[in-house]
Amino acid sequence: MRRGKAAGPRRLVPETVQTSGMDCGPAALHRVGRLDESDAAYRQGLTIRERLQGSGHPELAPTLVNLSRLCEQRGDDEQALELARRAVHNLDGAVTDDHPILRAARERLAELGGNEV
Repeated sequence: MRRGKAAGPRRLVPETVQTSGMDCGPAALHRVGRLDESDAAYRQGLTIRERLQGSGHPELAPTLVNLSRLCEQRGDDEQALELARRAVHNLDGAVTDDHPILRAARERLAELGGNEV
């Protein structure tokens, strides 16, 4: 039996940026409002990636952006701002200025009142 293609492009949920497989579970938990579980899962994935790739690796940025959004939802604007700054720092110079994750990280800074945008 042959399956047809999905009608139209895949749409991303605005609360999270598209991430690699390691963030799929935390992002799904985040979307359905299971914030405590999502937070723990994002942080566990971040810890693993930091050990494997180093804390300044650009591939950490999507997780940092998503965790920043989650922290803001939980009322921790200070932590949200710090995570957004880390995401921008990790991507600065590693990707072009029009990179979608860098744009998302800079948007987070602007939303949180960061003046480094």
